[in-house]
Amino acid sequence: MQPFEWKFPTHVVFGAGRFQSVHKFVKGMGRRVLIVTSKSFALGGPRDFLLRNLTEQLTKSGIELQTFSKIEANPRTDTIDEAATIAREFKPRFIIALGGGSVMDAAKCIALLVENEGSIWEYSYRGPGQEMRHFNFATPVVAIPTVAATSSETDLYAVVTNADLNRKVAVFGESLIPKLAIIDPELTYTVGPEQTVDGAFDVINHVMESYLSTEKSAHFQDRLTEAVVETVVWALPRALEDPKNQEARSNLSWCAALALSGVFSGRDGGWPIHALEHGLSAYTDVAHGRGLSCLLPRIMKFDAETIGPKIEHFNKKIFGTASLKDGLETYMKRVGAWVTLDEIAADHAFNGKKIAVPALIEKTIEHAFEVKPLLKRGEEPYLDNVRKIYKQDARTILEWCRADSLDC
Repeated sequence: MQPFEWKFPTHVVFGAGRFQSVHKFVKGMGRRVLIVTSKSFALGGPRDFLLRNLTEQLTKSGIELQTFSKIEANPRTDTIDEAATIAREFKPRFIIALGGGSVMDAAKCIALLVENEGSIWEYSYRGPGQEMRHFNFATPVVAIPTVAATSSETDLYAVVTNADLNRKVAVFGESLIPKLAIIDPELTYTVGPEQTVDGAFDVINHVMESYLSTEKSAHFQDRLTEAVVETVVWALPRALEDPKNQEARSNLSWCAALALSGVFSGRDGGWPIHALEHGLSAYTDVAHGRGLSCLLPRIMKFDAETIGPKIEHFNKKIFGTASLKDGLETYMKRVGAWVTLDEIAADHAFNGKKIAVPALIEKTIEHAFEVKPLLKRGEEPYLDNVRKIYKQDARTILEWCRADSLDC
């Protein structure tokens, strides 16, 4: 186990029905709040009943509020800057994020900009040698996740997309960790099948990245990883069969909250799957979890040359077979998680523009090696992984993503 530091300042309120008591949990945080959400939760949207409920609770408690409901999937830097202009004038004492990972990430960034000048792009990490403004303070954030996916309710990260540059990058800092997370699995009951699946594989990838990308021993963290994946694999089909299955939804929500909370610290390893996925979604606007689903089995195939016994152990423990194809691939196809790069390119468009697969492969590699490369003297750039991923390796992995089976 490697040395690490972990600070977990988030007060977590978990359980079915807890959303009905938001007003009690935010008592004492201030008399002025900005609610950040997406169009689907905005008044008149398909899920506006949650915003109506929240607004009623806060108003009855004497809290002055304002709502910003323009956050899109893969939140844009210009949308965040627009919200920040409103927030700076309103001067909220705290911000409530009501929605999925995109909403929570945007709310964190708005909270940063309330306390700091400039644009959110200036505070993002854009790669080695790129200037990045630093910050120490942000307005407190209350996260109310409505989908089990990103772990943004308990972590210090936010991911934003610059639509003009096709760049998807991270903003991070300890002050971005939500002060309060109200995790009510009932809020995920109305999440559709595809989004439920994408969220589940977002969770799986969050615990699998460093599990796969290092050979160093971290027995406890590895067992935690396997427990989370085993739980998600068990819960996902049950949530798909019965969207109001409280036990399944609760387990998915809790696994999501823990995945990037820091509890897995103490294990080295890079994040090559995320490095490549950010390029995919920067040029297609595909949901983050779906992009990760495309990459995960192919990178496991690539890593099997180096850590074959570990991958066989994982598959046997989770799926009852040592075969990656018969285990993970078969399960993904059963629950609707399996996707090819060609399907992503055909079904998704960034700002209304689709991109051909060959160009997408090259742009994805360019993005990853601009933002996330490791640079060592005398060696070509690579992505940190148990088996170094050079540009040609990334190209091979992405070509595998075009095939409908790992037998390619």
